[in-house]
Amino acid sequence: MQAQLGAPGVVEAPSDYMTLLTNYSMYKKLFDIEDPKFYAKIWNLQKACPLIILYNNLQISPGNFLATVCFPKQKKTKVDPPNI
Repeated sequence: MQAQLGAPGVVEAPSDYMTLLTNYSMYKKLFDIEDPKFYAKIWNLQKACPLIILYNNLQISPGNFLATVCFPKQKKTKVDPPNI
């Protein structure tokens, strides 16, 4: 997925990334299960796609979404980049 996010001609990748973010947040809220390694991998994707254009001027920052909605309870999670 990271290779597709970096490619300029692939228009489905940001939509798939947004689907991944929403599914992860729903899974976390419904089942109250955290996987720090999976969170770190999702967080790492924002290096290739720091901003998702949803429609025209409607955009979302995956880093802000993950930091506010899906941040793990354990502060031990190592993320790269360390901040948004």
